[in-house]
Amino acid sequence: MVRILVTLLALVVGIQAAPNRVDVANLAVGEEILELRDAYARHYYEGNGRVRAVISTAQVNAPEGRGGRLGTDGRDSLDFAADAWVYENTPTTNNGTNLANRVGRWLVSGVLRRYRSFIKLDLSSIPSGVTLDACSLNLRLYTWNYADTFVNLHRVTEDWIESGTGSVTWNNQPAVAAESTFCLEVSGFGWNSWPVTELVQDWVDETYDNYGFRLSLVDETTMANSQVYFYSKDNTDLTRIPYLIVWYQMPGEIIVAGLDRTPAHPVSGEDILVSARVWAVEATIDSIDLSYSNDRVEWTAVEPDSVNPADSTHYFSIPAQDAGDSLHYRIFASSEADGEYTTPVQSVYIPFTYAISEIQECDTLVSEVTPKLGEYVHTRGIVTGFLEPRKFYIADAAGPWNGLYIYNAYQTVSVGDSIDVIGPVAEYQGLTQLQNPARFDVNGSNRAVETTRVTFDEARLEAYENVLVRLDSVRIVNAGGNFGSNVAYQCATFDYSDTMTLYSTANSAFVGTPIPDGAFTLVCNIGDYNGRQLIPRYTGDITPIADLSTVAILAPGVEMEPGEKVTPTAVFRNNDPATTVLNVRVSFRIGGFYQLDRFIDELGPGAEDTVEFNEWTAISGVHPVRAFVAFPADPDRGNDTVAMTLTVAEVIPEPGQWSEVAPIPALAGNRRDMPHRGAWLAVGPDPDGTPAIYATKGNKLQNFYRYDVMADSWTELAPAPMDPTRNRPLRQGARGASDGDNSIYMVHGNNTDAFWHYDIAANTWSALADVP
Repeated sequence: MVRILVTLLALVVGIQAAPNRVDVANLAVGEEILELRDAYARHYYEGNGRVRAVISTAQVNAPEGRGGRLGTDGRDSLDFAADAWVYENTPTTNNGTNLANRVGRWLVSGVLRRYRSFIKLDLSSIPSGVTLDACSLNLRLYTWNYADTFVNLHRVTEDWIESGTGSVTWNNQPAVAAESTFCLEVSGFGWNSWPVTELVQDWVDETYDNYGFRLSLVDETTMANSQVYFYSKDNTDLTRIPYLIVWYQMPGEIIVAGLDRTPAHPVSGEDILVSARVWAVEATIDSIDLSYSNDRVEWTAVEPDSVNPADSTHYFSIPAQDAGDSLHYRIFASSEADGEYTTPVQSVYIPFTYAISEIQECDTLVSEVTPKLGEYVHTRGIVTGFLEPRKFYIADAAGPWNGLYIYNAYQTVSVGDSIDVIGPVAEYQGLTQLQNPARFDVNGSNRAVETTRVTFDEARLEAYENVLVRLDSVRIVNAGGNFGSNVAYQCATFDYSDTMTLYSTANSAFVGTPIPDGAFTLVCNIGDYNGRQLIPRYTGDITPIADLSTVAILAPGVEMEPGEKVTPTAVFRNNDPATTVLNVRVSFRIGGFYQLDRFIDELGPGAEDTVEFNEWTAISGVHPVRAFVAFPADPDRGNDTVAMTLTVAEVIPEPGQWSEVAPIPALAGNRRDMPHRGAWLAVGPDPDGTPAIYATKGNKLQNFYRYDVMADSWTELAPAPMDPTRNRPLRQGARGASDGDNSIYMVHGNNTDAFWHYDIAANTWSALADVP
């Protein structure tokens, strides 16, 4: 498919040569531009197929399905392009050189006067006999007055002259067809389009003579003011002039449409998939390949991996490229009808991947400007805060140099989102940032970055720019009322000896909430706009200081039986006489297997709250139990936790009675494997600190065991060593004792002087000085 871009004024030629731009001053008819990118954004347009822009003397095939119109001297001096407006109140005045065309009605001394505009286009560049697929007239709104913005488009039936002798005025304006071609409600500032396919087709087929369009209000009779202004072809800003887009196909032509790359902005290590719809009009494609290169000199050709016959989409694979490479590629196709086409070269740079600290960190004695200024980079991070939905902070670790500001991302994010981002590094108002990302992937959510506790002096350092930080015991100067939207406040230290700006953005969840009267803990990002700013995110970032404590554990008690159920319960208190605290996290732990948190919505001054946690079924053992409150702005952490020890065991028999417990491991019936001379017992802790019994068998055996009283079970440990002098085993005279901490001491016996130390945590034996 071919799209022709017909505008009312040729592009200025002689574009300054720069990366991704081309000098087009000396283009010849049919010459291709391979890298026309962003020189004049409104004069090349996305298309589903190859774009051929034909105006004046230059025909251009532009990349990525885009086309641009070129002229010879910066103005279209040919007579085929014309626009003008006429006004009923000045019926003999021509307005063919104004910068805007007018449509509307206006009351002048109580008399209604009308404005109309005329547009005429040359279509000679469209081959005769073609069938148009689509056509649209595009005008950019300049301004409007009042609310009536329905505009009719009429076919003009008589010739007219734009300016000069015999030029169009209200009195000599040409006639138009009775029925309008199209009615459009002007939708606001920017571009407005009228579909005009049928009318332009009639002009191409010469069903009607081409005298252009007339624009007028649908309602030209109501006694009320209403005007719409559109930019004209005479506007000096070439991004605003009107244009006509025409789509058609030519027999035998090869069409490459929907050229796409996945990922659009690859990084090192990512394979690249290129796809495009490729077909020939009324012919068959007989050859197609993709060639890629890093230097535009040596090219590697690959055939399609696969083809979707339903829409002629061809898929090509390009292997992963190295960071710092520029990848260039193009598609070539030929048809049985001797047609052939090579797409303009597509290019993409493979950026280096950096940790955020590599982008941020600089030698502040020399400069506070990022060493990566202007570089196109790839980095990763977790969203920690935001100024606006598409302007936010990320971090990949806690601490200095680990924050970065992302400006103008093309999608919204939430705090905790994990992102990949590619874009240019910039400095603006002293703030290091990655601007207008080309790639932006959200790879996860609900992630967290630790806050870094800082002082005011540290918060001013370049190292903490963009970092998520915490400041303790701060307050608002002249507190009172509620936080406003986009309002700056003076945030001071507890004693008012230092201040910084706290900025309440319009997107902060605490806007409208009361400003604390007293001191609080502040979590925020460090921004910079003509000076450092503290930028909190939501209500939880501003936590009033209050002493909270755990009063007691009500359940469980100190003893339970295995299988018994209990609802762990604890009492918590706000000891502050004046401050109400919100959303307080409290926790209960039993050993390493029961861990549960609850939140107290509100705890008033001096108030207590009894909190029940989930039911627990007791298991045998001696378990540490803790209940505690976790409140960042608590100045006294000494009363936050209550701890106890819970013993879960079967009921102990009545005093004076014996009960048999598990025997020490031995081969049944083998008296040589039973404890005998040299066997001993010692009471000491296990590695978790729970009391246990340690034993050897003696009887020339080196086996060493620990008995778990609660579980009624034995565990074999590292064997006792042989006597190092005469290689004698344990026998009579061997004895052991514990220090009650982490050690067992043993004399070897068996007529030896050996003395040993056993490390309970490491489960190892070591020799000590011999017994004298």
